[in-house]
Amino acid sequence: SNLEEFSRKKRYEEIISTITRSIHTSIDLQTVLENSIEAMRKNIDKLDIASIYLVEGNEIGLKAQKGFTQDYIKRAGRIPYPKGATWQTIIDRKSRYVTDVESDKSLGKAGRDMGFECYLI
Repeated sequence: SNLEEFSRKKRYEEIISTITRSIHTSIDLQTVLENSIEAMRKNIDKLDIASIYLVEGNEIGLKAQKGFTQDYIKRAGRIPYPKGATWQTIIDRKSRYVTDVESDKSLGKAGRDMGFECYLI
């Protein structure tokens, strides 16, 4: 419905606004990343876990997160090219929304062990 669409747009605008304010008030990248995670968690319904990975050469590194276990961080804090769903998203250059992890071939063992049911990258 139009009301749902309006509400969703408002939440996304709030996320972008929070990130933009953070960038303008802090030159510390880590602070910006952590503020971005908080903005997502506040404005996206039913979001249990949020993370930001950045590409560093032939790996992606977990730079900010909320909700991951220490085991997950140890196993998937650094992911070599081209393993896993996050790399697949980067390679494809388009977002992925998977509602059924069982039928998804690219999610790694760490994510499966963590119990992911669905994900958006």
